[in-house]
Amino acid sequence: MINLKKLNKVLPVAVCILAVAVLYILIGCPIKYFTGLSCPGCGMTRAYFSLLKLDVNRAFYYHPLFFLAPFLVFLLFNKGTSLRYKKIKNFSLLVIISAFVVVYFIRLLSGDEIVNFGYPKFLEDFRYIKSLLEGTI
Repeated sequence: MINLKKLNKVLPVAVCILAVAVLYILIGCPIKYFTGLSCPGCGMTRAYFSLLKLDVNRAFYYHPLFFLAPFLVFLLFNKGTSLRYKKIKNFSLLVIISAFVVVYFIRLLSGDEIVNFGYPKFLEDFRYIKSLLEGTI
C-alpha cells in the first residue's frame, strides 16, 4: 500500500526535478537563457561527464569545485539532530557556498570561456515568435 505521508513529501520534489529537467532540455540553462549570465554551477554537468570519461583535468577545467557538489547535496539532505552536528553542517555549508561564490566571480571577471556574459536568449526567441505572428518571416 502507498504511504501517503511519504508520497506528499516526495511528489513535490519529483515534480520540481522533472520540471527543471524538461526546462533544461528545451532551453538549456534557465539562468543563462533569461539573463545572459552564466550561473555559479556553470560547467558542472560537463565536469561530471569528463569525470565519467576519467578525464580529471578536463573536469577541473569545466568547474574547479565539481568535487564539492556531492558534499553539498549530502549536507542539504542529511538531518542530524545534535547541536554539534548542526554547527558543523552550518559551517560546512557556509564554506562550500562561499567557495562557489568566490570561484564564480573569479571566473566571471577573468574572462573564463565557461562562465561569461551574454545576450539573453529569450529576447531572440521572443523576437522570432513576434516575427512569425506578424508574418514578417
